[in-house]
Amino acid sequence: MRVPYRKEAGFTLIEMLVCIAIMGILLSVIFFSQSKTASRLVMRTFLEDLSLRITQARSYGVGVRESAPGSGNFDVSYGFSFYSDHILYFLDQDGDHTYDGNDQCSVGTPECIEEIHLPTETLGKGAGAKDASGNTIPATYNKVDVTFTRPSTEAVIKFFYLGNEVLVPNVAYIEVGYIRFNPFETKNLRIYTTGQISIP
Repeated sequence: MRVPYRKEAGFTLIEMLVCIAIMGILLSVIFFSQSKTASRLVMRTFLEDLSLRITQARSYGVGVRESAPGSGNFDVSYGFSFYSDHILYFLDQDGDHTYDGNDQCSVGTPECIEEIHLPTETLGKGAGAKDASGNTIPATYNKVDVTFTRPSTEAVIKFFYLGNEVLVPNVAYIEVGYIRFNPFETKNLRIYTTGQISIP
């Protein structure tokens, strides 16, 4: 007598390998998508934090915050000095609307409050002067200082090349650009002479 063939339930080796391959493909797509999103969030968070710090400097400058508690010195400006690879948050004690130290926030520099470094894998493109139509104003400079002083909420923007002030006419705003790699992405922060700050 013949015993009838009975199919056993379960996966064959081929079916199991196909399922593992599909799962591997899906997980790799999710992983690379997540890393791109995280990179974009780093850039966006950096620019939003910088925007908040600039708003704070404007509030301190207009709201007449003392240069130090109990100093009685209310005639100070707060501002930022933009370089290609870092930013200095400073207290302008002498009223010249410029950061008087070198390009670092070193010990013995009384105007420097904080040195802000760019996130990893991020490069600064520098600050570009723009007119009211959004056109770039051609000029040569390697540092831009933005300060806020009472009673005006407007920003005072000064341009410098090798330590000397450069006059740039008809400036409506500056656009500070940053490039992030992995993935490649460019983001800008705009500071208008009216004091407005935006991330387009």
